[in-house]
Amino acid sequence: MNAGDFGVRADGKTIDGEALQAALDYSSSPKELPVAERASLPDADTSNVWGRLSVFESVDLVKDRFERLHRRTLGSDKAREVASHVAQARSYFESAASSDVSVKPLLQYYGTLAISRALILYRVPNMRESALAGAHGLAEMQWGQTLASGLPNVADLRIKVCHGTYLQLAHALNCAWKASILTAPIPSQITLSKSGGLLPVGSEFTLGTLAARVPDLAGEFESITGLASYCFPVFVFQLSPDTYTDIDFFPGLHGLPSLEEMTQQFKIESALDDRTYHFRVGAVRHYYVRIRHKSLHEVAEKLPSLSVDRQGQTYAIRPFASGGTQSVILTVFAIGYILGMFSRYFPTAWGNLSSRSSGDRVYPLLAAASNLVQTWYPIAMLREFEEWR
Repeated sequence: MNAGDFGVRADGKTIDGEALQAALDYSSSPKELPVAERASLPDADTSNVWGRLSVFESVDLVKDRFERLHRRTLGSDKAREVASHVAQARSYFESAASSDVSVKPLLQYYGTLAISRALILYRVPNMRESALAGAHGLAEMQWGQTLASGLPNVADLRIKVCHGTYLQLAHALNCAWKASILTAPIPSQITLSKSGGLLPVGSEFTLGTLAARVPDLAGEFESITGLASYCFPVFVFQLSPDTYTDIDFFPGLHGLPSLEEMTQQFKIESALDDRTYHFRVGAVRHYYVRIRHKSLHEVAEKLPSLSVDRQGQTYAIRPFASGGTQSVILTVFAIGYILGMFSRYFPTAWGNLSSRSSGDRVYPLLAAASNLVQTWYPIAMLREFEEWR
């Protein structure tokens, strides 16, 4: 999403996207392309990612990294299990990159599944391949009935959480959110995270409510569906762990909800202030809150769920209806599952969408989501592997 998409001045005019990014100290980030252009980009930019992930295709190197992480030796058999899953994931993603659109989402999901299983094995010391869940951990809910109402309802495809890989991955990640924020002296940054992020079995969500919680899809979701996303660009500054954190919430394409709605949605304990000027951005309506805390643990508990998009912009993500939050990695995993199973079991509907038939208005969002699975998910997995070296 371009910075200009949410830079609305008090007079109703849009702030220039480049100026806003510069004001937020992100001017060095690459500019995001329009959805139609971005969805058609080649996937060659992931080659270096897979080059770095190839470390985990070596039994010897997996053993070395595992020992540094867990302070214990790893047998060759389990190291081979990790390496085999990473190699399989690479093959799936490489095949998906050059495949026809009719099977691309399915191959992408199988790649997502394989690399996720590799991370579970790597993170959980006593886990072996034989103990990995055979089930996906997600299940479709009345998709036939939803699709019978027409292609525009694809965003309403619903899934629920079951026992399987999805929950095993959630346990292995043990992370509800993670983001870098500004701290004193600016432009210094620190990385904050909150453990947990485990939604209970039986939790339900739709493709739309998932996409609305992914910062890199928020712009497409809002422009295509006409609905407000559940992500808001934020400026976050922490003076220190034992003092306070300031958060400024900026509007999306459809503005900001009321102060009361924002307070309830993000479970903010302190009072929000409606402002029309930001000291770094200029004249722009936004909500401001100062959250006081006494420790890093309290910071993670009091701040809303945060994430950073591919352009370096930080977003606050609204919790699910149950009040729970989860890592964007899990959200994209679930999106990949929906796209893969939709193309696999409803090839006619998927073909109609991808061939520009009547009722295909949601396809650009699906194409952007597919591209995100292809390019972003391996990068996210690489970070999880390398962070734990």
